[in-house]
Amino acid sequence: MKYTKLLFLPALTLTLSMTDSKADIGISISTADIYGTFTSNENCYFKFLNTGTSQTVQGRIRGYKNNNYIFNREFEIVNGVSGDINIPTKDRITNSGLRLEMTFKDGNGSSQRFDATLYPPLMANVVANKQRVSYGGSVFGISSNIVLEKEIYDFQDTNEYYSIGEANKIDISGVEFEYYPINKYNCSNAYLEILDKSNVYPLINKNKNGYVSFPLKKVTSNNSVHFDFDLSMYVNYRTMEMSQFKKNGFVETNALFLPLGKERLLEDEASRIVIEGSGFNRNTITIPLSFYLSAKLFGSCGESDYCVHGGIRE
Repeated sequence: MKYTKLLFLPALTLTLSMTDSKADIGISISTADIYGTFTSNENCYFKFLNTGTSQTVQGRIRGYKNNNYIFNREFEIVNGVSGDINIPTKDRITNSGLRLEMTFKDGNGSSQRFDATLYPPLMANVVANKQRVSYGGSVFGISSNIVLEKEIYDFQDTNEYYSIGEANKIDISGVEFEYYPINKYNCSNAYLEILDKSNVYPLINKNKNGYVSFPLKKVTSNNSVHFDFDLSMYVNYRTMEMSQFKKNGFVETNALFLPLGKERLLEDEASRIVIEGSGFNRNTITIPLSFYLSAKLFGSCGESDYCVHGGIRE
């Protein structure tokens, strides 16, 4: 069983503070929609902390699904802390949400109520297009408690090109985006896809959508996320041809190379980075890419700044 403790402190996005005022007891909430760890196959647990007063506060949580009352939880906040409060999300939480009606009452008879709706992770499909995307009320784990923060993706400065480095090595490190809060970013899977109509990679199997797919691993720095290749493939260093399987003349590599003489073919192929289970809302992020080929200093005449014509002088 999953124990999710909800920590309420004045410094957090979702706050609970108590005062001795007879008018109300000072409860405030800055977001009513909470996304995150709540799933349909396990319950979660809330814990309330109060640093505003030492008196006992009576609490009650009522749950509603599709406006139908389904459960009631009563508890006390004694000496600034409640026990673990079972929120039976199992088999009850859906995309339409599980609404909680929370009521608090102090020893003076003053009371206050607010509502919050629990949602499963959004799992939205997001196409990066020079925009800034934010999701309010996402739940992130810290130690044994959770706090509520806004999840933000910033694609405004995302490079939409990838290129060739030395020895025809493909470089995607310049494709990055900003994410807040970066220390909590994770994803379940990421890969570069190339729609290989020109058969640039004949020794690599295509997926069901006709793309060749190359797994990636995330790299975070400051507030930025980018990806490096996470490959176990084989390359022929004479031709730079890639293979999924070991063959004569091929050696193992964790880098991706572009076969010699096929540089211009890749410019016409649709490419994208796909990130699955991204962030706390487990979104699927797609970053459309174009291939940028800068001319080599020396090489074949069609693909270089300088070339040499051979022949016999009479």
